[in-house]
Amino acid sequence: AVVVDTALYVAKKNSPFVEVRGKKTEKLCELIDCVHFLKEEMVKVNKDSKHKMSYSGRVKTLCLQKNTAVWIGTGGGHILLLDLSTRRIIRIIHNFCDSVRVMMTAQLGSLKNAMLVLGYNRKSTDGTQQQKEIQSCLSVWDINLPHEVQNLEKHIEVRKELAEKMRRISVE
Repeated sequence: AVVVDTALYVAKKNSPFVEVRGKKTEKLCELIDCVHFLKEEMVKVNKDSKHKMSYSGRVKTLCLQKNTAVWIGTGGGHILLLDLSTRRIIRIIHNFCDSVRVMMTAQLGSLKNAMLVLGYNRKSTDGTQQQKEIQSCLSVWDINLPHEVQNLEKHIEVRKELAEKMRRISVE
């Protein structure tokens, strides 16, 4: 998968890395390790095996949100929102589905800017583990999600600071 903005973002088949390359020179500038970001988050939740994490961190699709973020879909069903300016994770959406396959922007009626995410889930049929059918899942996301997450995190930080100030005032 390849997307282009001020840089080239390249994901190779079965790789958990997104290569960031200069637009003119195509020289490798940075390597984004999706498994590393997933491990940081998953350690908080539970401890998955290294192999399972490497497998679920394989990049399957990329979608560029101009001047804002790169949406990264993984083979493990995770969606990573990566800030374009800092190349840091804005948010990880865990276990969205079993595998994310395609992401693209669209205009849907009154929803002018939407991100469509197509993935699939394996569902057991008749309660047996051996026979599974694949079900596609399509979701529509507000493309402003990266901005909203960043604004919410700033708001939460301001509230924490105010709460701390109020605690200090009430103690005095």
